[in-house]
Amino acid sequence: MSWTDLQSIFLAYGSKFILSIVVLIGAGFLISFMIKSFERVLQRIKIDSTITSLLSDMLRFILWILTIALVLNMLGFKEISLALGGSIAVVALGLSKSISSVASDLISGIFLLADEDFKVGNLVETSGVKGIVESLDIRKTKIRDEVGNLHIIPNKKIDGSNLIIVDFNNRKSP
Repeated sequence: MSWTDLQSIFLAYGSKFILSIVVLIGAGFLISFMIKSFERVLQRIKIDSTITSLLSDMLRFILWILTIALVLNMLGFKEISLALGGSIAVVALGLSKSISSVASDLISGIFLLADEDFKVGNLVETSGVKGIVESLDIRKTKIRDEVGNLHIIPNKKIDGSNLIIVDFNNRKSP
């Protein structure tokens, strides 16, 4: 390889390489800003910290894979770039399957929190448990039975089963 060959390779790929590094650095700052903003929004709407962490990690992963696919495409590795894009689709499909249970709990939690009849302090019977509702959040409900055992029940099980409210401690009088 001669000096002129090295110069022509550098001229052909050097600018692409430098531009790729700039894109990676810029994407790092942009992804960091987007993740922090996303986490603030989730905290404002009071999403559980575990869910917030899971969702922000998924978003970070997807954004970095897309960035790497973009950089590889800029460098002329289109086949690898397409393969990375396809892998995002496969990962997203797998995650959506596993997250459907969590989403079910969240949606049921929203409905239970909005239900005026189902409140903390009420004596209820649901999902084979009879006891006092100790706490209710967006993912789960804690019910203490008459023996003193604390049952933590996913909201989708409560929303999807018979619910008997035995005592209305927090009911507003008409």
